[in-house]
This record gives sequence, C-alpha cells and structure tokens, in this order.
Amino acid sequence: MLNQAANQIFASHPLTGVGVGAFPVALRQQYPEFPIDYQPAHFVLLDVAAETGIFGALFYSLAMAVPWMALWLNRRRMALSPEMMAASSFAAGRDRRRVV
Repeated sequence: MLNQAANQIFASHPLTGVGVGAFPVALRQQYPEFPIDYQPAHFVLLDVAAETGIFGALFYSLAMAVPWMALWLNRRRMALSPEMMAASSFAAGRDRRRVV
C-alpha cells in the first residue's frame, strides 16, 4: 500500500520530486486518511525517486552500482584481503534506513 502511494506521488512529481526527506509530508497531503503511519516507502529507490525525481533516482542507482562495477572490472588486479572484504560489506550495508 505504501509503495503504491509512493508510485502515485512519484508519478505526480516525476522531474523534481517532493523534496529530500519530505515524502511523509507529501503522503499526508495527498492521503489525509491513510490507514498506516506516514513514513518513507520501504523500497529505497522508489523513495529516492519520489523525493528527488527521476534524475535523483538515476544518480542514486549509479552511486550504488559503480563501485561494484569497478571492483568487478578490476578483479584481476586486486587481492582479496580482509580489508577489501570489510570495505565491501560496509558499502553493502550503508544503504539501509532506520524507520522510527
């Protein structure tokens, strides 16, 4: 239900979005009687698209994919070390959000 509402909010503001961190406010304005809490969408890319628009979502996707592509393209020259594994696991876990 929350993702469907985020899709509709994104569709109504595809270029500019509703503003960084303003998704719950936009959700409340569009759906005053929403049956669940006003919170960001659970799919992060959809939340980024609704808040920053299509270009923000594109840049977010690139920011998440490019480091992994660089690791994949340079895999022959890199040694698999504990430091590299720790940095990779940190990069994979930093995109999680805590919803209060």
